[in-house]
Amino acid sequence: MPSFSQLLLPALLLAPTALAAVDLQQTCDKLGVGVWSTCSATYDHPTGYRRKLCNDGVSTCGITATTEKRWTCDQVRAGMGETEGNKFLDKGDAICGCLPALKRISTHDSFSGIFKRGDITSATSPVLVDAAHNIDRCVTDDIIFGDGRRNIIEKEISPPDSPYTAIKAKEADMDLYKTFIHLIQSCYQPEDCDRQAIADFFSTYVYSSDEIAAGPLTGMLNNWIALFNDINTKVAAIKSTANGIKTRLKTVSTKVSAVKKNACKGTACKGKTAATFLTQVSNTLAAVKHLEGVITQATKAQATHAGNLDLIFLARRGAQIRPEPDYLYALFKNNYFNKLGDLIYGFEVTTTMPDIASRLKTGIVPVGSLTKWSTHSTAASKKIDVILGKNFKNHKELSKTAALRKVRDGFISIQASAKKELKDPLIKLTTQLKALDAALSKFPLRKKQLDWLVGSSSYVRWTANLYDLPCLVTLRRTYNYDGYSTYVDYPSFESCQYGPDLLYLPNHHIPWLKWRFID
Repeated sequence: MPSFSQLLLPALLLAPTALAAVDLQQTCDKLGVGVWSTCSATYDHPTGYRRKLCNDGVSTCGITATTEKRWTCDQVRAGMGETEGNKFLDKGDAICGCLPALKRISTHDSFSGIFKRGDITSATSPVLVDAAHNIDRCVTDDIIFGDGRRNIIEKEISPPDSPYTAIKAKEADMDLYKTFIHLIQSCYQPEDCDRQAIADFFSTYVYSSDEIAAGPLTGMLNNWIALFNDINTKVAAIKSTANGIKTRLKTVSTKVSAVKKNACKGTACKGKTAATFLTQVSNTLAAVKHLEGVITQATKAQATHAGNLDLIFLARRGAQIRPEPDYLYALFKNNYFNKLGDLIYGFEVTTTMPDIASRLKTGIVPVGSLTKWSTHSTAASKKIDVILGKNFKNHKELSKTAALRKVRDGFISIQASAKKELKDPLIKLTTQLKALDAALSKFPLRKKQLDWLVGSSSYVRWTANLYDLPCLVTLRRTYNYDGYSTYVDYPSFESCQYGPDLLYLPNHHIPWLKWRFID
């Protein structure tokens, strides 16, 4: 926070050094409300005198001063100069009506929790909060003030090098404080608690907190919704392809069985070439049949989709819509609301998100298991390539006899069937499974954990005061005539200086959410 001297430096540089500092309260008390607030005060200004005649109607028996009513504020302007006088009178309510009060309460123990933390416990007096609110409003309406908002955001909430994404709720100021402290009072007597009024308050608060209701968090959740819908579409496509392969496998298996029955008679398929090929075909068909597990796993993955989406919608709703009255009352009873920054708990997502993240991490396990089938589909594709890589057209061994040539032709037909029915579908399945894996990798909870923080930061506010005030000087005008004397006392004003004086206003509070994904 800037030092006292830094805060007051501009004012000190401009201040007339000849003026002495004065006590603000005493100076204002001497002026009176009729001067610094309403400008309604008047005084009797001397204009001259008149003789008192004796009984003979000719001789002088005394004199009486004559006066006229004048506005005291005009006398202030006359004494200080028009410009300086108006500067004071324009801010008189704040300078004389509020700064002395601020000076008193800002250091008083009874106001400490209100000024520093924004206490909202059962011990917090709404009357004192009202007083602090009214003084704060009076000062800040007319007097320049400084604050540490930017500093606290840059150093505590969103440092440039922070690994967290941070979002802020609506700032909790004195207006919000005054409203909430009165609402919450009834809830210290459960039978009188106006739960709906509390809920209505949070409806407005949530709606006003754009960074949470329509910021990076809801943006991330919306992306998750789109991602999970895309994943579900990919799973459905994988399941469809796998079902197609299952059907096509029957066609190839039928072809293989027919070749074995018609061509492999006697010892026709006993040779090394034929036996090796048939073994490779058998292993390939077994590998392809194993891929029926994709269908089972895809079904499991599909079964998680609705539940996963519901969880994401629940999180988004918790960031955009205030909780039910009973939920808020339960938070209150469980001491979630102790200080003004705790208004962040009015967003249900603050308490539900860690559990939602944990359940989503579990919910995507079946999808992750499905992606692992790409290894099996790749292996099956390689086996297909092996049997398709055999060149039987001019094979010498299988061209020696009519029986062997029949075997050769049968093998060629098996290759043709495998190529037609299985090669491209297997490639497609592998591509789809890898695409699913890539999509799932966009979901941070697949391999990481959610690090979720909820809190608030308070920042100081102050007013650095250095003012020219009208200090009252009582003047006396005396009149003498024919041995008689009279006088009139009347007010005059001269500039005197109050300050430098640094006074603290009640802190404001910024509720926030932060998150990151960690290994």
